[in-house]
Amino acid sequence: MQGMSQFTPLVRFELLLIEKERRIRICMLRVNNNIEIQSLTILEVTKMARTEKWIACLVSGLNEYVDEETRIKILEQCGRQCQSQSFIKKAKNIFQKSKNIDEFLDNFEQVYKHLHREGNKIYITYPKCYCSQVNKIPKGQLSGTYCNCSRGWAKALFEGALGRPVEVLMEESIINGDKQCKFRVVL
Repeated sequence: MQGMSQFTPLVRFELLLIEKERRIRICMLRVNNNIEIQSLTILEVTKMARTEKWIACLVSGLNEYVDEETRIKILEQCGRQCQSQSFIKKAKNIFQKSKNIDEFLDNFEQVYKHLHREGNKIYITYPKCYCSQVNKIPKGQLSGTYCNCSRGWAKALFEGALGRPVEVLMEESIINGDKQCKFRVVL
């Protein structure tokens, strides 16, 4: 692939319509020259765009018509439903084999790369938005209220592992314009 170095990082997107299959092939060349190819039908692409628009509209409506406490509870519950039972089980097994919370966190950090500690504080950080429901929505078109869904996801994970309530606080959010998503877990 000579001549590709002229493209900027994260870089080259191609959309290709394959008439026979009525599919769109989306190719993305990353800086490290790995190519990811995803093939979607035109209908799937249209549904994705509608879903993103619907979610943005829903969150906007929640912000306008529902009090903050209720908005947070609703989106937190959505996040809890998104959490994988197998991941909770994996975390719970690590906790059960650990002598204490510190050992659990040390071991769980090896499995879950987004978990880390800063002093005595526990954080989950993401360098980008990994939520496939909204990460394609252009910046500024979705409220950070949506990130309470991620709070629920994290709460379900740690509450399932530890067998008791925890608190998760959103400190930074890419949707809110921050450079990363950062959630503090209070055990």
